[in-house]
Amino acid sequence: MYNTTKGQLITIWVFGLFLWVVTFFCGVYSYSSIFDKIWLFLFLVIPFIVVFYTIGWRNCQKRSLKHREREKARARERERERIRWSSAREFY
Repeated sequence: MYNTTKGQLITIWVFGLFLWVVTFFCGVYSYSSIFDKIWLFLFLVIPFIVVFYTIGWRNCQKRSLKHREREKARARERERERIRWSSAREFY
C-alpha cells in the first residue's frame, strides 16, 4: 500500500488539494442541507486521509531503508567470510 514513489506521493497531495478545493466550493454553493453536510464531511476528511497516508508512507520508507541497510551489512559480512576462507584454503 505504501510502496509508492515520492513522485506518486506528490501526485496524491496535488489531487487531494484539488479535491479539497472542489469540496470547499461545492459546499459553499450547495443549496441542499444534506449535501452541505456531505461536503463538510469530505472537506474535513480529505486532508486527514492525505496526512495519514503520508505519515504511513514515511514510516514504511524508514523501515525499508533500515532493512536494506541490514541486508547490505549481511552481504558485506558474507563476502568477508568468503574471502577469509578462500585465502585460508590457498594457504594450506
